[in-house]
Amino acid sequence: MNGRMCAILVDWLVQVHSKFRLLQETLYMCVAIMDRYAQAQPVSPKKLLLVGIMALLLASKYEEMFSPNIEDFVYITNNAYTSSQIREM
Repeated sequence: MNGRMCAILVDWLVQVHSKFRLLQETLYMCVAIMDRYAQAQPVSPKKLLLVGIMALLLASKYEEMFSPNIEDFVYITNNAYTSSQIREM
């Protein structure tokens, strides 16, 4: 994952964050989770979006009263990943 790819992903996550009306803290935690994951394990461009939505899902479960469910993330990614792929991540 390079800086340009990360910037594009974060821009997309900001839009998703806004659409779901999540707290600012959720977005900050999402980026922190992504950074930690990318430091521990190389992320291929193919899996970059999956890492981003998984980080947002984890952050929303921690920060939000009501977090979006996995099916919401399947929809927002235009079915790029199945719910089982997201769960396995």
